[in-house]
Amino acid sequence: MSSCLRRIGRLGAISSSINGEGGRFLRGLSTANEELKSVQETGGTKPINLFSAINQALHIALDTDPRAYVFGEDVGFGGVFRCTTGLADRFGKRRVFNTPLCEQGIVGFAIGLAAMGNRAIAEIQFADYIFPAFDQIVNEAAKFRYRSGNQFNCGGLTIRAPYGAVGHGGHYHSQSPEAFFCHVPGIKVVIPRSPQQAKGLLLSSIRDPNPVVFFEPKWLYRLAVEDVPEKDYMLPLSEAEVIREGSDITLVGWGAQLSIMEQACVEAEKDGISCELIDLKTLIPWDKETVEASVNKTGRLLVSHEAPVTGGFGAEIAASIVERCFLRLEAPVSRVCGLDTPFPLVFEPFYLPTKNKSITRPSALPLSPQENVVHSLIELVKMHQYPRNIVSTVNLDCKLDLKAIALQARNAEYNPKRFAAVIMRIREPKTTALIFASGKMVCTGAKSEQQSKLAARKYARIIQKLGFPAKFKDFKIQNIVGSCDVKFPIRLEGLAYAHGAFSSYEPELFPGLIYRMKQPKIVLLIFVSGKIVLTGAKVRDETYTAFENIYPVLTEFRKVQQ
Repeated sequence: MSSCLRRIGRLGAISSSINGEGGRFLRGLSTANEELKSVQETGGTKPINLFSAINQALHIALDTDPRAYVFGEDVGFGGVFRCTTGLADRFGKRRVFNTPLCEQGIVGFAIGLAAMGNRAIAEIQFADYIFPAFDQIVNEAAKFRYRSGNQFNCGGLTIRAPYGAVGHGGHYHSQSPEAFFCHVPGIKVVIPRSPQQAKGLLLSSIRDPNPVVFFEPKWLYRLAVEDVPEKDYMLPLSEAEVIREGSDITLVGWGAQLSIMEQACVEAEKDGISCELIDLKTLIPWDKETVEASVNKTGRLLVSHEAPVTGGFGAEIAASIVERCFLRLEAPVSRVCGLDTPFPLVFEPFYLPTKNKSITRPSALPLSPQENVVHSLIELVKMHQYPRNIVSTVNLDCKLDLKAIALQARNAEYNPKRFAAVIMRIREPKTTALIFASGKMVCTGAKSEQQSKLAARKYARIIQKLGFPAKFKDFKIQNIVGSCDVKFPIRLEGLAYAHGAFSSYEPELFPGLIYRMKQPKIVLLIFVSGKIVLTGAKVRDETYTAFENIYPVLTEFRKVQQ
């Protein structure tokens, strides 16, 4: 019996259990690569699925390079997923051949073959079984060039491995181990999302002068169909693609997860949320610049992948973006990932994302993080909208001639009959300062404490350049005004009655309920629509704590919609 039968036994059942959502999505994704567009214009295209695109790439690799070899378990028979169909018949059993059921031996042989100047294209039947070869990949392939002082290398090595969910694959046929290899300097990690990408990225990986681990989303092998150029072409590695442009939040993913994220973008759009969706394509080295530019624009980031959340590659993206974009972030970076459990069998539907599940499932049932893409991005945009304004004060420690300042400074106005201070504005960060003759200054309009301090320093330098001996003393945050939206209507009458000691509600005078929280000492303006304004905080964490304290109270008085 062949190794594939011993391995899975029920491949047909696995393949037939996959539903058809992914293919409809991937046919509609735009392709931003100019290289691919030029190939499409100069040559013919043909609608094929992802495994056929892999097969085409392998045919081209073997045809264009006589030093290329393809091998692995059942590869000579066409492979478990038929990606190597017809290769042995065309190129012979000396270049396309089966191997024993030993992943360590497959990769070890491939390293030696590549070290002799060949193109070794090794297949690991399922990514779940790549771990026996971990030592060969980490301690041999990745370090081969380094330990020889660049005299030798195995850059011709490419390891193909189907990864991710497949439909009731369970513990040993559905894992996503990409993060393990992203931690290893010396190898590249590439994951396509579509047939066009699969062909172009695989050819680039095979011809790249570095060892590459090429993970193929097996969920999409037969579902993803699009027009693929029939001729030879390559797509650049380490170049992310902005699939969908938006202004409110950035979503980052790779492989099959892009399908779920695109569906989430469509649902979020109904709530008025504009999403920017980015496909990394290459995890190592990943395109930090594209993601950074997007987050600087949107102020929010959500990363999603099938692999467990703890230690997943989403954590690396989150950390890098926080380091690079901290002052631009308007909400915490969010990860929507798999659970920290082995990949389940019967509970796979709870573990994996499905379209709109986070919206349509009864609220009494818990949502797994994977199912919660839509909910998470809506929460990021709608609920994490505080702070909205930071008010700070600073002492310039000198007397000021307000009329002279108003005459010399740009973006300044002074009308002593109306207000006894100069009003000055700057664009970056976008803030307003009230400057008094005593040397006291109030800065307002910043979105973070850091921005407020930066703006106050800029105003102080402007005053100094006008000839005043201004200093920067006693900077203090006086008030943080925040706002958020819980996205459900609230019974303000019931809330006022139950919490009369802390709240006042007079709709004839003011449409909202005023809630005076004692710990932390913050005033909340609560409106029937679910919108909340928080004021009185001295540090940002106080607004978060206040919201966490009030949220359970608000859920008790949630208005039931008919």
